[in-house]
Amino acid sequence: MHGGELYGSQNASELRKLCKVPFSKAKRRVLLLLDPSHLEPIEKRKLKRSYDQIGSGRGNFTRETVTIVYVHPHMEYSFRWNPRW
Repeated sequence: MHGGELYGSQNASELRKLCKVPFSKAKRRVLLLLDPSHLEPIEKRKLKRSYDQIGSGRGNFTRETVTIVYVHPHMEYSFRWNPRW
């Protein structure tokens, strides 16, 4: 089993923290997901769908895009998470 820690619901608080970092302090925001399992890699569309359901939270601040990078022993890919509120 891959474990739930790779899916959006488990990383919502990290995404919210990353999207709030101002552009002046970080030009790029990346959430790195390492999957050391020897199981089949998680399909990109399935993982992306789990992150698309996450909102950036309440508050009056500028939200920045976060790049999510998935790395598995047999595959790697990335996609962008655009914050919504």
